Amino acid sequence: MEGFRSYPLECEFGTHSKECIHAADYIIKNPAIPKHAPIITYAKTEKKCILSDISLYLDWNADTHAPSAVITITGTKGKSSISHAIHSLLSRGKNIEADSHFTVRSYLAGNIRRSVLTLIEQNIRPKYLVCELSAQQIGDLRIVNDLSINTIECQIFTNFMRDHLNYYSNMKEYFLDKSYLFRKSAGYRNIIIPNDKWGRRLALHYKAEQCYWHSATPLDSSQLGSWFEDGVLLYRSRIGATATALRCFSNVPYSYYIQNVLILMAFCLAHNEDMPRDRETWEKLLTLEHRKERVANNLKRVFINDSAATIPQAMNIAALAPHSVHLICGGTDKELLPQDLLVQCKKAEHCYLLEGTFTSLLLPLLRKERISYSGPYNSLQHAVEEAYTQSYDGDIIILSPGCASFGMFKHEFDRGEQFKNIVQSLG
Repeated sequence: MEGFRSYPLECEFGTHSKECIHAADYIIKNPAIPKHAPIITYAKTEKKCILSDISLYLDWNADTHAPSAVITITGTKGKSSISHAIHSLLSRGKNIEADSHFTVRSYLAGNIRRSVLTLIEQNIRPKYLVCELSAQQIGDLRIVNDLSINTIECQIFTNFMRDHLNYYSNMKEYFLDKSYLFRKSAGYRNIIIPNDKWGRRLALHYKAEQCYWHSATPLDSSQLGSWFEDGVLLYRSRIGATATALRCFSNVPYSYYIQNVLILMAFCLAHNEDMPRDRETWEKLLTLEHRKERVANNLKRVFINDSAATIPQAMNIAALAPHSVHLICGGTDKELLPQDLLVQCKKAEHCYLLEGTFTSLLLPLLRKERISYSGPYNSLQHAVEEAYTQSYDGDIIILSPGCASFGMFKHEFDRGEQFKNIVQSLG
């Protein structure tokens, strides 16, 4: 807030008065403010023009002589991994000098702590803008006046799971926000969607050649995209064509990592990008901070930072077998199901619980199932030190909370950074 005081602006902090809203010509809404907040309702009754940083950029981009092609990524989990991987794919080995309209080939922004307005401020002109969007950011676009979407070239939907029910009243409301851009742009450009009931809802108003599917089960001959079958990853680039196998992955189990590979395969098909053919390249593309990030292999233990696993379904503790896993988990409730976190805890040798409202719901279940645990801890350092003391050579110590970070931490990235700093101090 101090930064605003350096501008010749009249600032109001700590409140949103009706007088301020009444006097405004434009209102730029922060995603943290609920759409149904009284001040937003008042702004609507006053017929104020409500905008967001995303809508401002899309309008500005559409009015430029050579607009950037926007690629949006949303879904419950996997958004950041896919966004970073696509940005890397589009940036690799390409020279932008041949096109004088653009300053860089690809730029990554959105729900990654980098606003799209940075592009305007710093006069960055990417050929492609890769934009990760949260449900709240998309939901804000539902109340924007005259939203311009004609520069969105491709939309990607990773998956849809129970989440954010501390913000939404039910799953239907959550899905309506997540799917808004798909519904608004029906029949326009390419979409990449999951082969499940949610993806089929998104595909209702699109032609078959616009839909690229990613699937845990085989696709039929009328579907373009990528899928998993008997430990092999396959893809189809033309309707009716014979499937092609990605041979660097064979005899592998299905996992969220494999799902991300399938999404990237589908993007390569939709965008006519060269598909990587070796597993090392795929792993480099999909390795991301705070997501199954190997922090250190010192003190004869393996430490993994998975702080971005903010719902139980993203944890995947079984994939760490046959190692003994010491799991640091727990935190703040998002109206999720503690039974889902219990499933993950059962796969660990021992659990170290961080205090929080979701942890309080989990505790009775752990006791009933006689699952070994320590805590709750009001200090992450104490939890990490206990995990180190109680573990043995070759064991894995992983921070994979399965719930929100608020209370003990600023956000999941702060939680992950603290974990990494603690691990380094142990050595």
